[in-house]
Amino acid sequence: MRKTILLLLLLFVGSQTISAQVPGYQGKRFSAGYNASTFFYIIPEGWNGDISDIFAGTRLSYKTELHVNYVLSRKVSAGFSYYFAKQKAYFTHNYVENFGYLVPKDDYALCRLNIFEFNMKFFRKNFIAPAGFYHQLSVAMVLYSLGEKGNTLTTYNQNNSSAPVVIEGDKDPYSCVKLGYSIGKTNPIGHNFYLNTAIGVNFFRGGDSYFLRDASEVHVRNYILVNFNRNLRTHNLIELKLGFGWLAF
Repeated sequence: MRKTILLLLLLFVGSQTISAQVPGYQGKRFSAGYNASTFFYIIPEGWNGDISDIFAGTRLSYKTELHVNYVLSRKVSAGFSYYFAKQKAYFTHNYVENFGYLVPKDDYALCRLNIFEFNMKFFRKNFIAPAGFYHQLSVAMVLYSLGEKGNTLTTYNQNNSSAPVVIEGDKDPYSCVKLGYSIGKTNPIGHNFYLNTAIGVNFFRGGDSYFLRDASEVHVRNYILVNFNRNLRTHNLIELKLGFGWLAF
């Protein structure tokens, strides 16, 4: 009887220990890495409508991503990412009440972008996290602001280019929420490294996005915000990722 009880106890403890262990690829649970994110976007004023000349008004957009991930089970991992970028925003909303049509220097303004993201990766059948094909869902806080020196933007009236209008950027960055989905693949290299490729789509909601609803209410105070909001979506709606990582332990 004692042997039976002892055997059952050992089986129970053993099963609890096994179930508590997170296997991970080759026993690796924690990983960290870097991704370069890019995609091209179309500047409306740069495209004349001819499909053969569609790339005439396109530009490449870039983001840098640093990330860490931890394996929760054989098919699931959770992670945090930090994105940073300085993107050139093409200002399409130019009319400002009491100032007429304002245009920044070179038609562009520099946008400083910071994204703090939480994501979950779900790995497909026949793969063990964090290696193989995966689907990723993410939610992030986006902070964006003027990236020009001195936090000011010099604009010119189209009817009188010799009279600059200097607009000061807000002291606090603008904010909104990003929801994202991507599909990708991590390709292990040896026991400690991997390559990552992915394509994703992002949706920006909340925060200051309501200014996009009515461009007729643009004035000096929200001139930068209105233009940044539109560019935030065109720059980052779709992204291609290429990067590498380290399977730490």
